[in-house]
Amino acid sequence: MDNSRKWLLGIVAVAIIIVIVIVAEKRKNTGSDSMSSVSPSASASPSVSAVTSQKPIVTAKLPASYSEAIKQYEGKRIQFDTACQASPTKMVLKAGTTIMLDNRSSVKRIISIGATKYTVIAWGYYIMTPRGTGALPQTILVDCGASQNVATLLIQK
Repeated sequence: MDNSRKWLLGIVAVAIIIVIVIVAEKRKNTGSDSMSSVSPSASASPSVSAVTSQKPIVTAKLPASYSEAIKQYEGKRIQFDTACQASPTKMVLKAGTTIMLDNRSSVKRIISIGATKYTVIAWGYYIMTPRGTGALPQTILVDCGASQNVATLLIQK
């Protein structure tokens, strides 16, 4: 093999390594906004990678792990199973309360809270604050994928 081919192969190898590093950094930095959808990992605390169609304002401190989120949002968590069914199906919240959308499925879910859609990755969760439109109290319907009205949120003053 002549020197020009060795140089060419070396340049191609370096370019591939640079692309891999850039892709890894982008994946690592995806969760930099204030909302979180967390994916499981081999470590005790999952890595954060946010995916959303909207950036609602959150004042709550984001949990460091799934188990911490379960504790922090006890009584304020809607869990979606493999059939996109919600548990609990009814929740009463004070205005401004932050809740956890918990996807216990191996596929990502599009969860609609009223007119706002959230993408929750497989086995992930999303922390959000439901916002009604108009006067309170107000009932907001929750959809999961093609399943409509799987839960209702009653927002009160």
